Amino acid sequence: MTNTFLSRPFFVFCFFVAGSLGLPFASAQDNPDVKEIISKHIKALGGADKLKSVKTVSAKGVMTMPGPAGEMEAEMEHYQSGPKFLMVMNIPNMGEFRQGSDGKHYWSNDPFSGARLLEGDQLAAVSQQHSQPFPALGWSEYDGELTVDGEADVDGKKCWKVIFKPKTGSPMTRYFDKDSGHVVKLDIKQTGPGVEMEVEVFSEDIKQVNGISVPYKQITSAPQGEMTLEFSEIKFNEKLPDEKFALPEDIQKLVDEKK
Repeated sequence: MTNTFLSRPFFVFCFFVAGSLGLPFASAQDNPDVKEIISKHIKALGGADKLKSVKTVSAKGVMTMPGPAGEMEAEMEHYQSGPKFLMVMNIPNMGEFRQGSDGKHYWSNDPFSGARLLEGDQLAAVSQQHSQPFPALGWSEYDGELTVDGEADVDGKKCWKVIFKPKTGSPMTRYFDKDSGHVVKLDIKQTGPGVEMEVEVFSEDIKQVNGISVPYKQITSAPQGEMTLEFSEIKFNEKLPDEKFALPEDIQKLVDEKK
């Protein structure tokens, strides 16, 4: 692994895709129906009723990543209410990275690229990942193609490999543990301004929060290095004011200019 900091701000947030997460379903012979895999996964998380009861998510953690002078830590906060979300990361000697949405506009603001509205593949990926607190609830209505691509081994776990191919943007592959039903790995191609790279995200340390199973540790492996996110707290249904998701002044200016 190289000891180089990921230079594009969009990639700083690529570990959020693990959470995260059309009508046509495709499956090869001898593979289970993808709907069965998704149903088992939702049950493993706590069941559809439990997931639907979650209206807001508040999480805090620390991300360890390679830096110019060695390993460094960054504090991270994540808030979500329906399709609205806000992610904030403070990186030592670099500043604050923010990404969010008011439910209509998706944006990013950081010391490298400044304030900008997300477009193209970035917009497609982020909007899908943050459509709701538990995106898995929407996979049965996925606006694209889902394909069971056989079996795979992930750190000794036998998994079903499912390819999510959206109508726009890059496909991603989720690996569902055949025994537990949990997603233990995610493969995705991250794209940004002039940059493209393959990313692997591994989910570990699953704990119960209000009867719902969530990973407290995520390891992101990319060509530039490895990043580890460990959550210190995850809370559901905390009261979050609408002001938290309001567009910042510089982002609102971009929206007005675009109109």
